[in-house]
Amino acid sequence: MIKKRSRSEKHTFKHPTIIGALCAKGEGVTPEINRLISRNFKDIAYLSFEVEKKHLGNTTACMQLMDIAGLTISERYEREIVKHIPNLQTLSRRSGIADMVIRKGRKLVGVNAKGITLMNWIKQRRASERGNKRALIAGKDAMLPLIESTLIAEGWKVQTLGAKRNWSRKETPSLLLMGTLSRKERGKILSIVKILPSPPSLVVNFGGRNTTLKAKRGQNLTKDEFMKRFYHTCVELLTSGL
Repeated sequence: MIKKRSRSEKHTFKHPTIIGALCAKGEGVTPEINRLISRNFKDIAYLSFEVEKKHLGNTTACMQLMDIAGLTISERYEREIVKHIPNLQTLSRRSGIADMVIRKGRKLVGVNAKGITLMNWIKQRRASERGNKRALIAGKDAMLPLIESTLIAEGWKVQTLGAKRNWSRKETPSLLLMGTLSRKERGKILSIVKILPSPPSLVVNFGGRNTTLKAKRGQNLTKDEFMKRFYHTCVELLTSGL
């Protein structure tokens, strides 16, 4: 004779909280974020949602109805996704970039996490505390256009190395952002810095060891260090609403 289980004896299943990686075919989840989530949380599943660009709108609408805590957005879609997310964080709206989507109550909110990461680092080092919000960008890197949009959205005056212009003492950049530099670009940067009364307070180098220019100790940031900070920012933002 089989006894019926009481209500208290019945097993209940609690599904894990889902965080998605919205990306193009073949990109998948971000391994670094996956490791951070796995290390710190046991009840969160980080799943890949591979979508074609033309289906972003419908996919976003569906995810609004699903029980998803948030999304990381691949670089390929971080400008396109803002067209389909009605609620954007201030920096995301101003820069036109969203590399994350987090849930706030019933709403999905687009966030510029790389921008938050950069601005937090700048504020910690107080590079612009005297009102000098000037930046010089040189070289090539996929990240630099995003960083440039973020700085402009935050009220920085951004100058690119290719623009023809005479630098004055009043225009000393407090921030130098570098990608991969050609020999000519490297020489031009060094020649510009020589005529300035002091070197930039902060240097962000996304191009590796391609210049001898450095800021004061602790005021240099490499791309690897930046990305580590960015991944931690993503996990903090995603889990803050859980």
